[in-house]
Amino acid sequence: MAYIIETCSSCGNQVNMSVAQTFWKGRVDTHASYFCGKCGNLTEIDWMNDEPEQKIKRAILAQDGVWSLEIRNQDKNRVLIIRTLKAELNLGMDKIKNILQNFDNLKLNGTHAEMEKMAYVFSKCGVMTYIERIQ
Repeated sequence: MAYIIETCSSCGNQVNMSVAQTFWKGRVDTHASYFCGKCGNLTEIDWMNDEPEQKIKRAILAQDGVWSLEIRNQDKNRVLIIRTLKAELNLGMDKIKNILQNFDNLKLNGTHAEMEKMAYVFSKCGVMTYIERIQ
């Protein structure tokens, strides 16, 4: 679990907000919560299948590390891999072109939960993957 400094929504006091991500039922959910010792405010926030703020993602990466997903059998499943990446990551043609140019060294990086989600999506298509912590 990672922590960031936030401002209490009730009294403006500085609080430590805990943030975490989980992969569950095919989606990445991000959770944040804090308790304000000054006013007693307890706040919980959930991003269900939505991208959290960048500072939250940076805190999770700093605490849990950067994870990489390597796609196996790339040549055999080239079209399926591109189609899956385009659909799951909402990629435009400029990003797809970049992926195609670097296809032999294709790896995805992100949080552990994000890489678990992509591994799950690829496994449903029959594409083998490997996840490892790189930082």
